Amino acid sequence: MELREAAIELQDENYELKQKIKELEAELATKQEVVWEKPSYWLIKDKVKDGPFCQICYDVDNKLVRLQGGKNDFWKCNSCKSSYRGPTYVKPDLRIPNRRDRI
Repeated sequence: MELREAAIELQDENYELKQKIKELEAELATKQEVVWEKPSYWLIKDKVKDGPFCQICYDVDNKLVRLQGGKNDFWKCNSCKSSYRGPTYVKPDLRIPNRRDRI
């Protein structure tokens, strides 16, 4: 009976170790496909570029969290609440026009 219990425990441990190996292999494969292009990460798989992904979420938690927005190359992360300005971002002109400017 003790041998059966030991065998079952070994089978469980073996299964858990195989699962961990699969997770680590998937993580390694993803790391090889992730590319840093300031200010965010991009996933390049089969020559197809996907993203952008949050720098903070990937650097801290190793999670690819897709950034939202993109208008005027301004992006936000809904997970960590960070915001990013891409290379083509143009600061909006928020000045109130003068009366002279309207004429």
